[in-house]
Amino acid sequence: MDLKDLLKKTQTKQLKIVENTLPRKPPSIAISDRPYENINEKNLSQTKAKHEPNLSQIEDKPKSNLSQTKAKHKSNLSQTKDKLEPKPKPNLSQSYVAETFLSLVGLQRKILLMVFSECKTLRSRTTTPLTIENIAAYCDTTKSAGRKAIQRLEEKGLLLRTCFKAGPGGWTQYELPDHMYKEILAKETTLNLSQTWAKPESKLEPNIPTSSNSIINKTTTALPEDWQKIEFESLTGIGFTTSRLLDIYETKTNTAEVVQQSINHFAYMLEHRPEKVATYKDPLTVLIGTLRKGKDWFEKDYKSPQELAMQRMVEQKKRELERKEKLEKELFDLHYQEWESSLDEEAKNTLLSESARRSNLSGMKTAELIKHFKQTVWPEISTKAM
Repeated sequence: MDLKDLLKKTQTKQLKIVENTLPRKPPSIAISDRPYENINEKNLSQTKAKHEPNLSQIEDKPKSNLSQTKAKHKSNLSQTKDKLEPKPKPNLSQSYVAETFLSLVGLQRKILLMVFSECKTLRSRTTTPLTIENIAAYCDTTKSAGRKAIQRLEEKGLLLRTCFKAGPGGWTQYELPDHMYKEILAKETTLNLSQTWAKPESKLEPNIPTSSNSIINKTTTALPEDWQKIEFESLTGIGFTTSRLLDIYETKTNTAEVVQQSINHFAYMLEHRPEKVATYKDPLTVLIGTLRKGKDWFEKDYKSPQELAMQRMVEQKKRELERKEKLEKELFDLHYQEWESSLDEEAKNTLLSESARRSNLSGMKTAELIKHFKQTVWPEISTKAM
């Protein structure tokens, strides 16, 4: 048997095996005989149904939490942004300013008008350094009440604080806004601020002095008689006022005599020693600080106003005499030249001494002629000329 027959025989056997193979049938046992299959399928279905909603809730919960967290952070960011950003200043129109000023009563109005009077006196929008003691004394109130009233005025934008010094001997410079200064100035023109204003509670403020004279009078009454006699007009140009004098007096560290002498010496320095004045940033503050410490201001080359006046008179008299002597000499020379030119040599020789005539020195002859002219001719000429 060759190889070809062999392969053919093998294929035939394989076909027979396939034809004789029967399909597999499922077991003939009833389903009721296999209850475990139903139980497993039922439990699997219930477990699947139970976990499917939970899975949905789990998926939805992170989204909900994320949304809430995002909204919360957005709200916090908005609040933080509003907190950090500067709030716009109120628009103080002219009507708003007038209404605010007219609505002020009591201590706030009194302080505002005091600052206005100080500014008006200095012709500036800024006051000189003021202490809370001065303000409280003028307004007949306590220092704490004065501070609170000033704080409320600043919050309303009716008063500005430009410069201050904290601690013992502290002071503050206040400034009136441009619109407020003009508003009060207009009200001062149209209304009599020295009388009682119509206001909701007139009992808080029976009378409000507004002029600079009223402030000076009020401050002066707090000074003893010897302090009231102190002259400080020479320092008004740098801002020295009666309130500053009261500030010095309240320290109880100096006398009226020392203060007057120091003012005179300081005024002398301002006028005659500009190079020294240039070394002080604020001369007035330096003087007041010195006097408040109980010290005096002394200038070693100081000259009193009377001495300076006498010195000026002497110097003026000297200049007058010098000018007069110069004119007299010029007049003398002119008349001498005219007189000498009118003489011939023979006339001149008759006036000269024997030694001068024999001398060859022209200066000697000229000196004798001038001497003769001055003694005999000039007295008559000068009497007619003068």
